Amino acid sequence: MNKYKQPLIAHSLAFGVFFLILFVFFKPSFEGKLLPQNDVLQGLSSSKEALDFRAETGEEALWTNSMFSGMPTYIINTHYSGDWVMAFNYKLRFLPIITDAVFINFLGFYIFLLCLGVSPLICFLGASSYAFAPFSIISAEAGHIYKILAVGYLPIFIGGLVLILKRQKYLLGAAVTTLGVGLSFASQHYQIVFYAFLLGGVYCVVKGIELLLAKQIPTLAKSAIIILFTIALGFGPGIGRTWGIMEYNPYSIRGQKELKSENKATSGLDKEYAFAWSQGVWETMTLVVPNLYGGASGQELDKKSETYQTLRKNNIPTSNIKSFCKNVPTYWGDQPFTAGPVYFGIIFVALFILCIFSMPKQQYLWLLVGAVFFTLLALGDNFSTFNYFLFDYVPMFNKFRAVAMALTITTFCFIGMACLGLNAFFELENDKKTVVLKKTALWSLGVLGVVYLFGLFMSFTNDKDATYKLPEWLLEAIISDRKSMFQKDAFRSLFFIGLLLTALYLYIKNTLSKNVTIIVIAAVALLDIMMINSRYISHDKYVKKTLDEQVPFTAADRQILEDKDPNFRVFDLNNPFNNALTSYHHKSIGGYHGAKMQRYQDLIERHLSQNNQKVLDILNCKYILTNQAEQPVFERRTQNGNAWFVKNVTTVNSPDEEIEALNTFDQYNDAVVDVSKFKTSATTYSKDESASIKLDSYKPNHLTYTATNTGNGLALFSEIYYAAGWNAYIDGKPTNHIRCDYILRGLEVPAGTHKIEFKFEPVSYHTGNKISLIASILVFGLLLGAVGWEVKKGLKKA
Repeated sequence: MNKYKQPLIAHSLAFGVFFLILFVFFKPSFEGKLLPQNDVLQGLSSSKEALDFRAETGEEALWTNSMFSGMPTYIINTHYSGDWVMAFNYKLRFLPIITDAVFINFLGFYIFLLCLGVSPLICFLGASSYAFAPFSIISAEAGHIYKILAVGYLPIFIGGLVLILKRQKYLLGAAVTTLGVGLSFASQHYQIVFYAFLLGGVYCVVKGIELLLAKQIPTLAKSAIIILFTIALGFGPGIGRTWGIMEYNPYSIRGQKELKSENKATSGLDKEYAFAWSQGVWETMTLVVPNLYGGASGQELDKKSETYQTLRKNNIPTSNIKSFCKNVPTYWGDQPFTAGPVYFGIIFVALFILCIFSMPKQQYLWLLVGAVFFTLLALGDNFSTFNYFLFDYVPMFNKFRAVAMALTITTFCFIGMACLGLNAFFELENDKKTVVLKKTALWSLGVLGVVYLFGLFMSFTNDKDATYKLPEWLLEAIISDRKSMFQKDAFRSLFFIGLLLTALYLYIKNTLSKNVTIIVIAAVALLDIMMINSRYISHDKYVKKTLDEQVPFTAADRQILEDKDPNFRVFDLNNPFNNALTSYHHKSIGGYHGAKMQRYQDLIERHLSQNNQKVLDILNCKYILTNQAEQPVFERRTQNGNAWFVKNVTTVNSPDEEIEALNTFDQYNDAVVDVSKFKTSATTYSKDESASIKLDSYKPNHLTYTATNTGNGLALFSEIYYAAGWNAYIDGKPTNHIRCDYILRGLEVPAGTHKIEFKFEPVSYHTGNKISLIASILVFGLLLGAVGWEVKKGLKKA
């Protein structure tokens, strides 16, 4: 058989088998069913206005009034026609939701291992396990699809660096690196992209030092130039989106804080918020025993559990027992809550150890450094000396939260190192293989033994247990189940380590061939992680409903939508600032996003959460969703409307004075203006009984009003002030507008009747989209050129 056809057949079989596994595990997805995923529904709801506007007009809204009273859609849902890499990303996502992200993880890691020179069978072992790693599957089930996409594209970027620095395949490496960078940005999960660049930096530094010590200066210089060029080029197709986000960042909660009276960070996120989800130090050992800390915050227990039996002994009705046991608080770790443990298979922990004994350290050092670094990063404030330094002094670290997410990169490093080690193990002499296997067995069993022994002395309780307010007898039963879950999983890990060591032993004894051994290890590894995945995703959790059908639509929503004037806002009292579902049907005062505007967050903390009715009035809040059966909807009749004239200007000299003034101002007649930033021509204005402003036309990015007043007036609009793109026009002529009342737009209007327009015209989108198009042409030109060159070389060798 032609030597080029054989690998092609092997790759085809690998992908074929993976698709079969994918179909079996996610069978309901291929039948049109969906998992109820809260974060997906939140994302759909927050982007509903932008999606509808695109469907109706073919244009991009760029702004939405459906969440937090108004914000840009760059970080919600914006299409950039010039970004061909994003379009390619959508082509790769041809499978149903979740399955598409899992497939991309397989594809990305398979490419990475090929770049390392690993055999196709081991590529399948690593890529399939990486794709189905429980930490990723649990995240996908929760609806964190963008995160899983970013985790899937990360290996392509790293693979390209390997081709350049290790294998000196410059053209192909440049193309793969560029594509990997572009796809990573297309995932739109910038925290994982940031981590990817950190890991890429680790690899470049380690390999750069290696080349430097080997005195291969020309190779190092050439590689460095190519890497810098390809990263810049890969960044190009997403420049429009990134430009918009960077433009918005200073205005968001991740930017500069303006209020001086708060005891908080002056820029970036607050430490308490950023490190809320920090991995416990010993909790990291869920890599070895998944249920060491009780699995998920709400775990289902069966009839054999101590909790079930104890409830039964206490004569609790069976229906109540079943209901309680569906969501038992078994998790007792440091994090506020979790959907499941960080685990990617005890097989890969053992193979990680095998790698250390199978090959020279310079070949895996970068992966080892990466594994240690990102594990320490995931500890967050549980290792504050390290992480607070990074947060305070290293750029970008203070922009991201939920640092436990860094363990996704630890997963990459462990599985990558494991596959390298296994590949090297098969190349060793038999005597050396025996020694390596003995050391691997000793260390693997030793690690598991230490975790088990420590577990025997753990309390299996934490401070949160008191908040559940459970009877002592019931809490004791839950603690007993926590211990039982740990012990069962410890012996489970022992069983799978035994299977791995047995397979390798039989290979050394020539009982199993190399290929059969790899197949057995792959089967065992997949069985291990699939059993864990089945704890969190099962076929009976799927529903035969579209995403739109899963968004709640209540009688209260229907009542509000009967209002003939849709241009008002709704305040949902059900967790208003962590819930975007209201945005699906209404223009919402609240919403759900990790990067809302900082000034709006200030307003939430100082006024909205304190029930300041004056602020609700200026935000044009007409309805309140109370979630009370006797009166689910309350109609307010004091709101200011879409726009109004004021009589007086209350001048202040700082943001602190500005936001404080909202406690005492007359919301109908006063405008609060920070004169250190904005100027008005007068402090009193004309406002007679005939003065009026009417909203004639509404689009998210274009508002048109008719204003009438007998004298010069100051008009306020119940729209969020955002300088980076909103432009004001009076009778078609551009004019300056100012910020009033801490967050609103204000405009001086001359006497008479005038047409007023606000248009959202961000340069970052319109110019950025053109740059994206040019970069996209270059990226795909490079990619096609590299593929053509490799095919040409292959044909010559054939």
